[in-house]
Amino acid sequence: MSLYPKPKQRRPTTVTSNIPSQTQSRPALSDDQRQEIKEAFELFDTDKDGAIDYHELKVAMRALGFEMKKAE
Repeated sequence: MSLYPKPKQRRPTTVTSNIPSQTQSRPALSDDQRQEIKEAFELFDTDKDGAIDYHELKVAMRALGFEMKKAE
């Protein structure tokens, strides 16, 4: 006999989203659009690690005219 109660087994749940999946069709980006996105990303990825961290995102959002609060 155990001193702790046996945990209840949970049934698996299914999570759905309204966000389109990668497999759904969407318009392809042109080479110019891809290059523009790459340049914008590189502009804000100041430490050149291939990712935009919180501080880099904060700078990017300010540059676009948004003020982020800590909770956001």
